[in-house]
Amino acid sequence: MRLSGSSHKNMANQSSTRVAAQALVVCGNQRPTTAEESELGRREWYWQLLFWWRSLTRRVGDLLNDRLEEARAAGVSENSLRILRGATISGIPAALLLGFALSGIAGALLGVVCVTWTFEASLRRAVSAERSRFRRSFPDALDLLAIACMAGMNPYRAFQAVAAVRPKGCESVFEYLAAELTTGRTTSEVLAFTARQRGWAELAALSRAIAGSERLGHPLGPALMRLARDLREREIRAAQASARKAPIKVLFPLVFCILPAFVLLTVVPVLADTFAVIRA
Repeated sequence: MRLSGSSHKNMANQSSTRVAAQALVVCGNQRPTTAEESELGRREWYWQLLFWWRSLTRRVGDLLNDRLEEARAAGVSENSLRILRGATISGIPAALLLGFALSGIAGALLGVVCVTWTFEASLRRAVSAERSRFRRSFPDALDLLAIACMAGMNPYRAFQAVAAVRPKGCESVFEYLAAELTTGRTTSEVLAFTARQRGWAELAALSRAIAGSERLGHPLGPALMRLARDLREREIRAAQASARKAPIKVLFPLVFCILPAFVLLTVVPVLADTFAVIRA
């Protein structure tokens, strides 16, 4: 739950009131001495620091939950999200303490930045891995869906049957779709909404195929078989394009790592011995 600006002000006023009450307890109704003023200043600094720390942790927690919700909407498993959340929550205080112990405030800030960057990179990698896993296995799930439709099932029953089988790589997607279909919306509407939510073009293509079958009345099974074949061909072309990029990606470590190491280990010692002989 996020705090509004008035809530922050109320907490600050409460801390000031608490400090004033402590001043009355320490000093009574008399003017405080220098030692008493320093003690009150330390207490006020402590309460202000506690207030800002609580505000910062709440804000960081809200941002963390927002990013995890976006990843959950993209199809990342709950187990992966739980691991990322636990690692981040434990990593931020550890980075703060270790960075402050090594380099002070600058080290603490650098540690927090490193933990945040690691969290974002891990989250994007998890989303990308789930996306690739779905793209590889979705044509097989479409074949199962086409078989169910050609066996006489309507799209609703076909999705329920495929979700019960739990096709590898698409388990969470088909379970989510089967649950959404029980809300009363049509199959094409559920697929279109999920495609917009996750940004997956394969689900949008399936939604168009089902909507066309419902509108024009042609059989859905052959259309799903054609869609699965097109998606497999697209994956093959993407794999071939990635394989053609491999030599270009190898150039950087070859030019900047392997060749300099080869020169340092083989050419430089020979040149050094040659110059030593010439000088002698």
